[in-house]
Amino acid sequence: MDFYRGSEFDYPPTEELWNQYAVGGRFDGKDTVFVKRILQTVLPEKLRNQISSDLFDKYVGVTEEQLAYEIYMTSEQIRTLKKHDMFIGIHGYDHYWLGNLKKEKMKEDIKKALHVMDEFIDRKGGWVMNYPYGNFSSEVLSFIRENGASAGLTTEVRVADLEKDDALTLPRFDCNDFPPKSENYKKWTR
Repeated sequence: MDFYRGSEFDYPPTEELWNQYAVGGRFDGKDTVFVKRILQTVLPEKLRNQISSDLFDKYVGVTEEQLAYEIYMTSEQIRTLKKHDMFIGIHGYDHYWLGNLKKEKMKEDIKKALHVMDEFIDRKGGWVMNYPYGNFSSEVLSFIRENGASAGLTTEVRVADLEKDDALTLPRFDCNDFPPKSENYKKWTR
């Protein structure tokens, strides 16, 4: 971060950022959470992209395209899921913290995601929003409601109460709340 500070980019000292963002999470320690927050939302977007690309080139050893092919689903794989009655939702286009974006950028990101996933989701019967990082705002909720969302999944950990919970802010479990990682789900199902 010191390498880029002061030339094209200006941001607070690393120690100040550390004190604000180095907080342990449910699955990650302080160091990991700090790096994630810095590269997800804190630094200017252009710099986040530059640092991510530099780290990718240095440590991953394959092109981004090769890795994407290996870990992301193809359109044909998604069609197969849908053919077998799996429900497909959206997760934004650029994986932003949607609630932190300016209103127009948030709308643009969600519209792009809807466009890309249009073949796989039910725009008329209601589609599902899975908030990146669990981050949303009242503006996000209003926009997705106006655009036909029927449900939204947060990162709040608990069993949803469909009689009481707002359909656009449903809690859920993470896959890490189940075996073999943990049995955290049991706290909520007794």
